[in-house]
Amino acid sequence: MSSHANQQAEAKGLSAGEKPLRLALPDCYQRLIDQFSRHHLHSYDVTATAEAEPHGWTIRLSFGEGAGEKRSRTFSSDELTGAAEELVAFYEEAAKACQKRLVSDYYKLMKP
Repeated sequence: MSSHANQQAEAKGLSAGEKPLRLALPDCYQRLIDQFSRHHLHSYDVTATAEAEPHGWTIRLSFGEGAGEKRSRTFSSDELTGAAEELVAFYEEAAKACQKRLVSDYYKLMKP
């Protein structure tokens, strides 16, 4: 990656090899959106990125106030295709944690 590209990635809060999940792995992004929508969560409730690794991809999710809550997992390319049960389980766990964090953040805001 060029020096200019590294500077742009850093300005967006991404590491050099990290890309938005929506661009890096569109099918995985759609699965994320589908899973989160089952919990009445929206695409703007989570920040999702992916980074290519030698034997697969690392997917990182951030959510909550200031994106303070983070989840990350590395998947092999095989785990991201077909039924992708491991990926769906990761998204399900993250969706539940995101929902809990958003409710907690809401009550902190409303507290006098």
